[in-house]
Amino acid sequence: MAGAERIRVEIACPDGSDYRVIQADVPVGATAGAALALYGLMVGEGGALGVFGRAVTADTPLADGDRLELYLPLQVEPKTARRRRAAANAKKPGRR
Repeated sequence: MAGAERIRVEIACPDGSDYRVIQADVPVGATAGAALALYGLMVGEGGALGVFGRAVTADTPLADGDRLELYLPLQVEPKTARRRRAAANAKKPGRR
C-alpha cells in the first residue's frame, strides 16, 4: 500500500441479540461515518455512535486503535421500564 496510510479501528455493531466486532482498516483521517460506509454499515433511525463509550457524530475523525460503537435506539425509556418493574414486583405474593 505505497502512499496510502491506514489505521486499524474496531467497529462494534449490533448482531441480533449481541454485538459483533469488525477489525477495520481505514484511511488516516477517516471519520466515523466514512468508516461505517466502508463496511456497508449505517446508523439507523434513533441510533447513535460512540468511541470507547463517549458519544460522537459521524463527522468525528478516528484515530489508530479506536473502538467505534454503533448503538441501537432504546426500546423503552429507562424511567418507564423502572415503573413497569416496580408495578410488577408490587403484585407479587408477599408484597404489600
